[in-house]
Amino acid sequence: MGIHIVGLPNKGMAKSRQSLLKTACGHRVKSKAEKRIDDWLYRNGWISIYEPEIKFNKTKTQPDWVLLPQKGITKPVIIEYWGLSVLRPNASYWAQEAQPKYQEKRRFKESLYSEDENYYYIGLELPDLTQLDEVLSEALTLLKEC
Repeated sequence: MGIHIVGLPNKGMAKSRQSLLKTACGHRVKSKAEKRIDDWLYRNGWISIYEPEIKFNKTKTQPDWVLLPQKGITKPVIIEYWGLSVLRPNASYWAQEAQPKYQEKRRFKESLYSEDENYYYIGLELPDLTQLDEVLSEALTLLKEC
């Protein structure tokens, strides 16, 4: 099994670090939702890498998080938060305009993840944030049994 992390965390992030939110473990994330997820991982003892660059064959991508093997999980776990996949009724114009391209990017990244047997994958959406403890606890517990 090879772990293909080729870039350091936070490489290539937004130039204005003031616009980023600092999490409990010190990561700088792009949204309140990502902060909630990162803080949950930290509070529950999961060691994570935020936005590492990973190579799948010849394609490089940056998932939101990678959890290295730990706590009985034998392969790295990619976690993506798809915040624009489910839009609120009052979503901004830019979010509505960005959604088709965002969905295309999601399909592409998920196809990369599903084709690589070296990683597990968890995808989160906006509704998952209301029950984050249950969703992530259950998903990570199931991966321990694989």
